[in-house]
Amino acid sequence: MTLVENLHRENLDPMDEAYSVLRRMGTKVSKIAHLVGKERTNVSHSMRLLGLHPRVRKAVMQHELSREHALALLRLEPYPQIALQRRS
Repeated sequence: MTLVENLHRENLDPMDEAYSVLRRMGTKVSKIAHLVGKERTNVSHSMRLLGLHPRVRKAVMQHELSREHALALLRLEPYPQIALQRRS
């Protein structure tokens, strides 16, 4: 319950969202979305951001790179992610 309440806080950056914890506990994305009151796609995208290179995740956390740009970078290998993140 505390985790769900924490996810409802305002001003969470995409990397602070703990959806992956719930997912590792075997909870389906649709159930997580229902628990936190967000769209399933929003939850799914937030979880995908965890696959970014750590430098790129840091740029997202510091709001130097938008969530949408970060999602686009997921198609690349880690070092091209960094190179393109720096150009943004």
